[in-house]
Amino acid sequence: MTMKTALKILAFTSALFLSAINSSAASTVVLTPSTTNINVGDSFTVDVIFSSALAGITSPDELLAFGFNAGATSQLALIGSSVASIFDDTSALLGLSAAGLAFPSISVDGSTPDFVLASFTFQALTAGLANFSVSTDLTDLNQGLFFAGLDDAIAINGSLDLTVAAVPVPAAVWLFLSGVGALRLHRKTR
Repeated sequence: MTMKTALKILAFTSALFLSAINSSAASTVVLTPSTTNINVGDSFTVDVIFSSALAGITSPDELLAFGFNAGATSQLALIGSSVASIFDDTSALLGLSAAGLAFPSISVDGSTPDFVLASFTFQALTAGLANFSVSTDLTDLNQGLFFAGLDDAIAINGSLDLTVAAVPVPAAVWLFLSGVGALRLHRKTR
């Protein structure tokens, strides 16, 4: 382990201990799919987007780290996930679906534009209503949004319902079947 990595882990651990584990904040993220027109077999991405307005951040503060778990219904197969490049990815180290450490920290206030925390790529397996959700367990000191100026970790919660449609039959198939039917009718009339 390099000294830089050790310092990042130390900074992250310090931020976690300085943050209390209880928070009553509402949803702080927006889940945005790359498309809403999803058919069986399609691949698509869902971005987990931080919103300072939803987080209730009105005065300047510094975002230090985040961590959360994600889940999806059986209609979706997780292909991969990634943490935004403005963070050091600590997901595997912490055993979470997504976790990142901001070193240096990210300045945020009520007017900060929304930005991506993580992205998840899925393949649609079956037709029907599918759900993707992110959540935090604030009793786990690795989960939540951690700010330098707040005593409490802020929960990261969100849910997204998606409709997966059956693959439409191509027009060429209908044309072929019509032609076969016409040939059968033509043979019967002879």
